[in-house]
Amino acid sequence: MRQKILKLPHRLLSWFKAKSVKKKIAIVIGVIVLLLIISTSIQNALKPPPYTLAKVQKRSITEVVSESGNIAMTNTTPLYSPGTGIVEEIYVANGDAVTEGQELFTVKSTATEQEKSAAYASYLTAKATLQAAQSNANVLRADMYGKWKTYTDIATNDTYETGEGKPKTQERESAEFQIAQDGWKAAEAKYNDQQTAIAQGQAQLNSTYLLYQATQNAIVKAPVDGTIKNLSLSRGSTVTAKSATSSTPPALTIATASTIEAVIALTEADALKVKPGQDVEIDVTAINNKTFKGNVVRVDDIGTSIQGVIVYYAYIQIYSTDSQLKAGMTIDADIITKKTEDVLAVPNASVKPYQGGRAVRVVSNKTKQIEFLPVVIGTKGEDYTQIVKGLSEGQEIVTSLSNDQIKRPGLF
Repeated sequence: MRQKILKLPHRLLSWFKAKSVKKKIAIVIGVIVLLLIISTSIQNALKPPPYTLAKVQKRSITEVVSESGNIAMTNTTPLYSPGTGIVEEIYVANGDAVTEGQELFTVKSTATEQEKSAAYASYLTAKATLQAAQSNANVLRADMYGKWKTYTDIATNDTYETGEGKPKTQERESAEFQIAQDGWKAAEAKYNDQQTAIAQGQAQLNSTYLLYQATQNAIVKAPVDGTIKNLSLSRGSTVTAKSATSSTPPALTIATASTIEAVIALTEADALKVKPGQDVEIDVTAINNKTFKGNVVRVDDIGTSIQGVIVYYAYIQIYSTDSQLKAGMTIDADIITKKTEDVLAVPNASVKPYQGGRAVRVVSNKTKQIEFLPVVIGTKGEDYTQIVKGLSEGQEIVTSLSNDQIKRPGLF
């Protein structure tokens, strides 16, 4: 028997050699096809299933709203030089604590005598104009009260009013009554118009006074208690008085902040989730390997349009006295909006849109095919989503398909 087995290859070789060329080619092709079929069958039997499974488990889920923003310029008072000139003396430095009324620096005016005289003349003209407007207002007020007295005397006599104090409508159409009434209304309108003239005169006086002060030597004092920040002056430097049309930077800033705040812009959806009192974890871009704590102190009720997009600003108090924190620094804030403990949860990637709701994919016990199972979701965290209805603990779901991330080319 053994000898027959050993001789089998020789017999097959002899049999193959005895065949014609066409038959030899057909035999070789048949063997190759058979080997391919066997190889494919083995690969299909050994390859993993075309999906990844996971079991539904109970866990805690934290819902987080993440946004970027900046440390705010809060509780600060920018201070400008009231005059244009050269800084003579500086009495403070960055970090110094100052009290209200304390002298900070002095400025010697560089205005010429002609400029000083012209500025003072403009101020006196504006002052005279305001005084004339106020005087005219007194005249108009007296006229208004006189015409009011005339009107009320006519309106309350027996000709135009009943004994019960009710107006006689028809009689009040007379010329006498209408003239008295119109005279009072005209006098009142002139007096009201004069109030506008007074406001304009006051504004002009304020403006010319500041222009006049800009030509004078000045001693600048602290308007509030605080700490000196961003001192941009040095002895001998030139300063310019601030005006409504200039972009003059402040000479220094007095900070009175006892707390540090950051401001972030929220979308409409996130603004509904963020509430005062919620905890916040804060990363400051410029400060590596350090996380700060804070909480939301207030959220805008009215949205602000930024290039056509409505945002709601949230203000975050940062619990820190770190001197590295500076106004204007960029921050990334994670606001913890909800915590859900010991609930059924699945990976976020396993939850799919389905027929207007949400569903997960499962493998059918009968068909072994993947099918959608509708679910009701609750809190959505960074990695997991709460399942309120539709699944049970320990149930297996499809978290991903092996070809989920494969982009296949289309027809074109």
